[in-house]
Amino acid sequence: MGEEPAHDRVADVQSEHRADQRRPGQLRSDEGQAGPVREERRQRHAAFPSTRPPLYSAAHARTGGLLILSRKHLARLAEDLLSRPLFAQAFAGALKRGLETKGTIDRNVQTVLSLLNLPSRADLNRLLTKLEIIQGNLTNLSLKVDRLEAAQRRAAKRPRKPRSGSA
Repeated sequence: MGEEPAHDRVADVQSEHRADQRRPGQLRSDEGQAGPVREERRQRHAAFPSTRPPLYSAAHARTGGLLILSRKHLARLAEDLLSRPLFAQAFAGALKRGLETKGTIDRNVQTVLSLLNLPSRADLNRLLTKLEIIQGNLTNLSLKVDRLEAAQRRAAKRPRKPRSGSA
């Protein structure tokens, strides 16, 4: 199969001038005249019938060129977006695919680490658990040895009574 030239795969390429090469006010053949901008009361689109003021209005504080949303506004934005069934469905699908991808990546990393004979985080956690168990056992043994030594010292300090039945 031969290689195709790159320009054959690009759709709808016109050989007109770029925007910075055109004279101001010159339109391309596919551009229509701009309609007048209405400054009076704007109608909301039927898909977004909200009576609340927009989140991105001049009333919101701007710092360093970034819009800052309060927790309340962010919660309202999330509520508005997730109340739309199409967005909620798309978001759930994206989240599901993201979690599936993360699982696949985790399994692949585990495989690569095992092939390189390197411990994974799960291996390190298992070792840490075993070390904690061994440390607990060692502490218990140390306490028991200390009790036995203390009992021997007490026994050594007491005078021994001779046995009455010995020859």
